[in-house]
Amino acid sequence: TIIEVMIVLVIAAVILLIVFLAVPALQRNSRNTQKKNIAADLAAAVSEFTSNNNGTAPTVGSSATAGTNAESIFKLINANGIIKTVEVKTCVSGYLSICTDFDTGADDVAYILLKAKCTNNVAIAGSDNKQFAVAYRIENATPVTCLASGL
Repeated sequence: TIIEVMIVLVIAAVILLIVFLAVPALQRNSRNTQKKNIAADLAAAVSEFTSNNNGTAPTVGSSATAGTNAESIFKLINANGIIKTVEVKTCVSGYLSICTDFDTGADDVAYILLKAKCTNNVAIAGSDNKQFAVAYRIENATPVTCLASGL
């Protein structure tokens, strides 16, 4: 009977270990999905903003933080910490035209990259002034993910 109790305790410990390892990964995946949805909403808002302003994109260097009364495109920022800030930048050509001037940002920042497009999930410098991309960082990952682009 002591052996049976030990076996049950070992099985319970293995189950608890699996649960404690799986829960953080599930939470991280949930947050990354929320970021992807916010980036898609930002791309739609930038398209709407551009069409409502005679083809003029948001200005470079503008940014907004959750809770501020900034332009309508920034009102999509949620206050729960998934995305706290949106920054507008111009995509500067770097090595192989990959936009790298924003890769040092935090996990809770989304970027609207003007003159950029998404190719294979990477922001690439574009030639059209009306092109833009929305990029964000997947939690605990160095490369920024380029989700949506538009004209």
